[in-house]
Amino acid sequence: MALDATVSKAIYRLESVSILPFYYLQPTLAIIIHPDRETHQGDYSYLKALQTAGAGYNARVETFHAASAPEVSDLIIKLKYNPNYDGLMIISDYGEATRGLYDMIPARLDIDGMSSGSLGRLFGATNPIAYRKAPSTPVAVMKILQELMIERNEKLEDKRIAVIGRSIKVGRPLAEILLQQNATVMMWHSRSPEPLSKFNYFDIVISAIGKPKYWNEQNLDPKGKLLIDVGINVDDKGKLCGDFDYVALKDKADYITPVPGGVGPMTTVTVFAKLFANKRFQYEDINT
Repeated sequence: MALDATVSKAIYRLESVSILPFYYLQPTLAIIIHPDRETHQGDYSYLKALQTAGAGYNARVETFHAASAPEVSDLIIKLKYNPNYDGLMIISDYGEATRGLYDMIPARLDIDGMSSGSLGRLFGATNPIAYRKAPSTPVAVMKILQELMIERNEKLEDKRIAVIGRSIKVGRPLAEILLQQNATVMMWHSRSPEPLSKFNYFDIVISAIGKPKYWNEQNLDPKGKLLIDVGINVDDKGKLCGDFDYVALKDKADYITPVPGGVGPMTTVTVFAKLFANKRFQYEDINT
């Protein structure tokens, strides 16, 4: 599927400011991934997207395989002292050990903003642009929303926003980012009661629950809403889809991001914007 037009503009805006002017820096991103492709297909799809984007941005993407948490730990110890790397990401899940592994990544390399230190800086921030170092997917959603506000000549602080899903990777940091922009935010999660009146109260609905085509006209009134789909799922025909039933809602909502072609590509560009920022700050420190 082709990129959504709004997403394309948001990507171009971020590339023009944060990546293309610094093409000459040639940053290097280290990625740790589980070697079992069969059970980690989504991770390898993400890896491919990062590798493709890296090649286009004159950035190196180096891959390291680790089948267990101790192997990941050994790799992090090895990589974090190597000055040749400008960012380090763990894109596979290693169960209960994953949180501790994130915390081993030093701040200067924490591209995905997932360590406790990085998250603490986000939740304790008073600077309205501090969100730029938050986890990449929430930042990507924010960039799309900012583009929509420009297109519509509106402000986020005037919006009532429902965030569905409370994961530490998406829902919770995204809600915090939106609050820092003075939006009115309410969260729903797996233990919440069913929303009343099909989310009629809200201007923007963001879903990150990982349930294919869960939201449709039976449980969501799309009229007048901006729908941001963070879900990446596979439907019963084996095709990628989001949490929203895109076909059922696209002509009735004011706006909806497609899957694929929406938040995913924006997230990939966000990763490299943060990588180039890391490299730029190191370069400026050396040359001043």
